[in-house]
Amino acid sequence: MLPSFAPVSSWEEGADLIGFIPRTPRETLGFPVDSMHVFVRDHKQREVPVSERSLEVYYRLKNDGPGFVLSQSCPGTPEAERRAFQRSYGQDGRPTRVAGKPARLYPLGPPVAEDDVDGRPPAVIVWQDDDRLMLIASSTLEVDQLQRVADSLYG
Repeated sequence: MLPSFAPVSSWEEGADLIGFIPRTPRETLGFPVDSMHVFVRDHKQREVPVSERSLEVYYRLKNDGPGFVLSQSCPGTPEAERRAFQRSYGQDGRPTRVAGKPARLYPLGPPVAEDDVDGRPPAVIVWQDDDRLMLIASSTLEVDQLQRVADSLYG
């Protein structure tokens, strides 16, 4: 079985697989890039069209340690808007702005028991950037920290 995500070793390699130049954050809260992957196959092992691919960049100090993920895709303007504003990414979604663009934020959920299979609900910031869908999530960081990362994508 082929993996759903293809590992990439650079932003340039990721750009080649997703069909656009991804934004890179200036602020990473001290977390280095741990890994980068492009979603290339669905659950039925079908190749995902370039317009449906996403670049997932994990920033953390060690595997499964504290940090965050930055996801970027280019599904087109109507679909990016639908995914950003009509899909729920948690409880208590609220409006915010990222570099002047409308966005939604979902606060970090309460701590859960160690054996909880679902884990702690992550903090999420999601927004549409023209034809792109942008998302930052973390199960350890608060949304105000993720907001700094999001804003740094634009200058």
